[in-house]
Amino acid sequence: MLGRRLPTGQLVLSLRALGLWIALVHLPAVLFAAPTGLALHNNEFTPDQSELVLRLGTSLAIAATVLGTATLLNARRPPWAWSRSLPWSAIQRVAADAVLLLLVASPLLIPAFYLSQSSGLSLLGLLVFLAVRLPGRMRNSLRGLTKLGAWTYIEVLLAALLTALQPLIGLALALASPLFLDSSARREWSLKVGLYLERRFDGAREAES
Repeated sequence: MLGRRLPTGQLVLSLRALGLWIALVHLPAVLFAAPTGLALHNNEFTPDQSELVLRLGTSLAIAATVLGTATLLNARRPPWAWSRSLPWSAIQRVAADAVLLLLVASPLLIPAFYLSQSSGLSLLGLLVFLAVRLPGRMRNSLRGLTKLGAWTYIEVLLAALLTALQPLIGLALALASPLFLDSSARREWSLKVGLYLERRFDGAREAES
């Protein structure tokens, strides 16, 4: 489905675009992971309650990490850049972004699988869904740290909360991921190469940058 190979060149381009910022994308996850660990360690929960707390904290940490990575990537590397002139299909380009998001956020699954395999599988399904969904959301005509759109943040948050409340939802999202990957590829394919963005002018009608 992805052709002969994944375009590792785009992965390299994306990593270079992120630069040292990639070391910071896990910081928001700490805000959720640390309280989750403390809650599980310092309280006597029932097994069901423990799994709920684990899924809630980890799903929010995954959401924060994936959103942070996608936001930085969207700001620092426009998806219709030089890579669009190379012999990579649209689905290969979005798959490369999905693999990058998976690689960045996958370490968050290690403690979840260690504590509960069933919760870990549900959270893995959530991560797969977000990894194939966000590349499509990045394919728009805007750039910057707030250009994914408010609905993207709402959608990611809802997916994380629903997965925490009902583990089967994470598995259902994973099963539907091929459809979302195809949707992301269609958005990539429909982008206009060389899209013109209007410059901003100051009072003297001169370009600001």
